[in-house]
Amino acid sequence: MSWTLSDVGSAASIVSLGLTALVYVTVREIRRGVLYKARAPELLQNLRDQKSALSTYLTTYQASTRDFQRQLAPTESTLRALESKVGWLFSEQRRAVRKVRLLVSRSRGAVLDENAAEEVYDQLTYLAEHLAQDWRDREWNV
Repeated sequence: MSWTLSDVGSAASIVSLGLTALVYVTVREIRRGVLYKARAPELLQNLRDQKSALSTYLTTYQASTRDFQRQLAPTESTLRALESKVGWLFSEQRRAVRKVRLLVSRSRGAVLDENAAEEVYDQLTYLAEHLAQDWRDREWNV
């Protein structure tokens, strides 16, 4: 097969498109990493504070049901902010944040019994600890 100048140009265009996509993904990951590094301490502290408030409301859940429900909105907002920063689209951390965010989102629209509220709190506690451990690991990889 003989390559014409047109064939070489077409092949170069395809290679160029592939390289452009690779650069785009790389720059996006760098941006996400920088955002996580800058925002994670604040967002993780917010998550700990929200988790603490939910824990307080759980101790007297029958009397604090409305307060528990009200605390879910800022918690979902914090989780949404974390979700886009913790990892690439299919990473374990991002899936874990998404799972808990969706649980919190569904819980906001329903009146929870005490067992369901405890499930939300347990999942949030696990996630907060998981992300705190991940943050500590990333600090070592400076």
